[in-house]
Amino acid sequence: MEKMKKEIIEALKIIHEKMQDIKWYLIGSANLSLQGMDFSPNDLDIIVSVVDFPEISKIFNEFLISDMGQIKSSIKDVKLWKLKLKINNIDIEILGEDLGGFYIKDLKNNKLDFIKLGEITIPCRTLESEINAYEKLNRTEKAELIKNFLNKK
Repeated sequence: MEKMKKEIIEALKIIHEKMQDIKWYLIGSANLSLQGMDFSPNDLDIIVSVVDFPEISKIFNEFLISDMGQIKSSIKDVKLWKLKLKINNIDIEILGEDLGGFYIKDLKNNKLDFIKLGEITIPCRTLESEINAYEKLNRTEKAELIKNFLNKK
């Protein structure tokens, strides 16, 4: 976590504050960094239920770059929508999915790690779930890095 830019940490604090009533979790390099891996994230990727997008658009209106739009997922049969924000010059992608979806199942089943970041706690995808996602995305190199990290713990 020591490699995380202060702008990323400040953006996470704003997200945490504004999304107290919305279930969400962090994925990607920022998640890996928070969980102790040697990554220096430049952006934030967050998962939510797509039904929360209207509320998220409202509470982040001042930071909104692009409104909700469907995107093509690299994982077969996964339907995703995306909102883009910019907080403290940090790009943030909020990905939404239907309740039965690949990403949202961890949120729905509360299969998350809760990582302390100063005085706040950030909901994060488990490293095991990150491995699964990276393998489904054919990003085996990143999956192997996580496996090696877990084996050394």
